[in-house]
Amino acid sequence: MINTAYIERSNLDWRLWDAHLSCKAPTVARSMRWLKATFAICVACYNLIRLHETLSRGKDRIFRPKTPAMAASVVDHLWTFSELLVYPALCQ
Repeated sequence: MINTAYIERSNLDWRLWDAHLSCKAPTVARSMRWLKATFAICVACYNLIRLHETLSRGKDRIFRPKTPAMAASVVDHLWTFSELLVYPALCQ
């Protein structure tokens, strides 16, 4: 279900994690390619590495670490940052 609060929260996260996206920031993206690359890393970290509390608790209220990619059955384990950086499909 799409909820405006979730969209706004993800927008806030992107602005916090990437200085190029924040309002009135002193940083400037040198190129669109660089901006796309840093944003792709932020999105990958959000979906593959960062645990989400709302996804990690089932009906039994037991905490089981889960990322959005794990909830969508895209991956079966929690990724590390080094694993993300060496993944070949993201480097193309």
